[in-house]
Amino acid sequence: GVVDFTALEGHFGLDPRQHFASELAVLAPMQDDGLVRLEPDRLTVTEAGQFFLRNVAVLFDNRTRDGAPVKFSRTV
Repeated sequence: GVVDFTALEGHFGLDPRQHFASELAVLAPMQDDGLVRLEPDRLTVTEAGQFFLRNVAVLFDNRTRDGAPVKFSRTV
C-alpha cells in the first residue's frame, strides 16, 4: 500500500507531513525494521509490512488518536 502525500495535499488542502508529523515519527521503528518506507512524497507499506498494515493504519484513525482508548478489535 502506498499513501501519496501530494494527492492527499491536493484533495484535503493540508500538508500530511505536517498534519501527521507525530504519527509519522512513530513509524520510525517500523521503517528501521523494513516494514514501511517513509519518503518525502509518500508512505509505502512494504511486502513484509503488509502483515502489520493494521498497526500502521490505527495510528491515523481519529478514534484512536490522542490516547483515546481502542473500543474495537485490537492488533496483537
